Amino acid sequence: MKNILFVPIDERPCNYNFPKTLFSNLPNYKLNIIPREFLGDCKKPADFNKVSQFLLQNANKKDI
Repeated sequence: MKNILFVPIDERPCNYNFPKTLFSNLPNYKLNIIPREFLGDCKKPADFNKVSQFLLQNANKKDI
């Protein structure tokens, strides 16, 4: 199984929900996606500290 570390560009469904749906149908891939609450919301920026912490904690667990 391939592990994918995925950070969407923003919170919109096309960037956040669609990849989750796409990879849920592929049995050989596991998508490790940043929690939605770490991302911004429209005009509210993402929480940089939480995003960077997520990346540091999960970077070594990915194949792609």
